[in-house]
Amino acid sequence: MTSLTEASTKPIRRLAYLLLLIVGGVGLVTHAWWFEATRDVVVLQRAGSWLTVWGIAVTARPILTDGVASTVQRQMPRVHAFFPMSDLADRLKRAEARRPEVRRSVIAERVAGVVMIVCGTLLNGYGDMFGRWLLAL
Repeated sequence: MTSLTEASTKPIRRLAYLLLLIVGGVGLVTHAWWFEATRDVVVLQRAGSWLTVWGIAVTARPILTDGVASTVQRQMPRVHAFFPMSDLADRLKRAEARRPEVRRSVIAERVAGVVMIVCGTLLNGYGDMFGRWLLAL
């Protein structure tokens, strides 16, 4: 029953990630266009705030709802009991081989979110100075 529930929520999760990617990307492109049009350095600070919020949304959503261990464990490949016993050992072997890859993928996603948060926070705090330097080039 768990696999049926997971299978039915997969399209919803994909849609949520796609929506997050689209909203975040549109926000950053809008800020870049706004900065180019106005040459106002405060826009870079606002873009930093946007990047921080976007990074928090990317990083914290699954961890806040389920916890770190559950988030990683949920994304690990599973071997279900209803598979034929003849190829159970092969399926277990393939699932175990994929575990490090899945773990790296989950951790990389979280690290990318943290990097976005740090860059956004720095840009929010020092965006005016960076903007003045950028305009002086």
